[in-house]
Amino acid sequence: MRPSWASRSSASEGRASSKRRQIDTSDVITYLESRFGSSKKRDREQHAQERARLFTELEKLASSLKTTKAAGMSAALVRRLELKVEMYMQRMEDLDDEQ
Repeated sequence: MRPSWASRSSASEGRASSKRRQIDTSDVITYLESRFGSSKKRDREQHAQERARLFTELEKLASSLKTTKAAGMSAALVRRLELKVEMYMQRMEDLDDEQ
């Protein structure tokens, strides 16, 4: 059995149907964006959450580094923490560059 749109007899009916589908598609997109937010908005929110998470980790690492240096811990441990801080700072820069 053929779908109802396949049995159109004239080209003008097909064009009208196409316009209706375009309008319907636009309505669906508008509804979904109003219901769930636009993909750009979601991307911005995810970016902000990721940035906040990275910033929190960076704060913890910086605090640990400061404490480790103040306690006079081994240079290897201090260097390892410094590398982690640098890595997180690079991640923050990369995340900001994506925006």
